[in-house]
Amino acid sequence: MTEGKKILSFDHLTMAFGGLKVLTDVHFDIEEHEIVSMIGPNGAGKTTVFNITTGIYQPNRGSVRFCGNELKNRSTYEITNMGISRTFQNIRLFKDLSVLHNVMIASHQHYRYNPLQSLLQTKAYRAEEKQQAERCMEILGIFGLSHRAQEQAKHLPYGEQRKLEIVRALATGAKLLLLDEPAAGMNEQETHGLMDLIQKVQQQFQVTILLIEHDMKLVMGISHRIIVLHHGEIIAQGKPEHIRQDKKVIEAYLGKPS
Repeated sequence: MTEGKKILSFDHLTMAFGGLKVLTDVHFDIEEHEIVSMIGPNGAGKTTVFNITTGIYQPNRGSVRFCGNELKNRSTYEITNMGISRTFQNIRLFKDLSVLHNVMIASHQHYRYNPLQSLLQTKAYRAEEKQQAERCMEILGIFGLSHRAQEQAKHLPYGEQRKLEIVRALATGAKLLLLDEPAAGMNEQETHGLMDLIQKVQQQFQVTILLIEHDMKLVMGISHRIIVLHHGEIIAQGKPEHIRQDKKVIEAYLGKPS
């Protein structure tokens, strides 16, 4: 992959909770349209990086820049509107709402009608609702979920609930997707399908993807680059073939090849 435009930059991030330091001088960049995986043992600081990026935490030191704009002290809502969206390790859907309504809620910032038009259900309101529903159905179709649109989200099989989370993230109009263990709980066949889907999403929507994942087949199969965290520090970064052979990574996380 040729060198491109930096979309996300982590500049010497340090984060501690009380006396416990969870990130130490974390520094790396992500280029536009890359798929980058962040791996490491539990407690390595991976989710903390996500939480800082999305405004849940504020770092003690350092900064995060998205498309050249500082994210520090911005709200999660502002960051989403800038073009960053995430999924979570534990599925977070409106389980009693339909699949379609889950996606439409995620796309609410694209709506142009005002509260009064919504209350009165004006012609402009109805036209906008129809347009957004069609847009959301189009995304659902890409994920093979359009036939489930009117079902309650809680009735979807586990793998399809995972897909729906990614659809919701895309519906925000994201330029950058943060995927937190998207293959968690999936069987081998579902994981293989997810690999194809993530690559398809990156190409079709021209998004950049940063993911946390423990499934090494998925990580090695789709990543342009891999960042390895251990005890809150980056111990290696590079292409999959480099990471697979890195002695520090083998010792800290991967183990010796069988």
